[in-house]
Amino acid sequence: MSDKTRTQNQDEWKRTQIRIPVTLYEEIAEHAKKDNLSLNTAMLDLIEKGLDKKDISIDSKTLDKFQSLNEKIEKLTKLIDQKI
Repeated sequence: MSDKTRTQNQDEWKRTQIRIPVTLYEEIAEHAKKDNLSLNTAMLDLIEKGLDKKDISIDSKTLDKFQSLNEKIEKLTKLIDQKI
């Protein structure tokens, strides 16, 4: 979401205050400085990115491959344990 969109729709926004550890604040401030963002925009950017990661889903084919690899790793681990 662009800064312009954010400022145009301020009546649709909710104001809030949060308490965060100083180290986290400093990381956010550094992100803002690096990307030339306001602190508020940097926080929104990071929150949106975090929420997007939560929505990542794995298709069934990939999940099947992962489970198959996991089973192979377990078998190999058992073989290694038997030889030791």
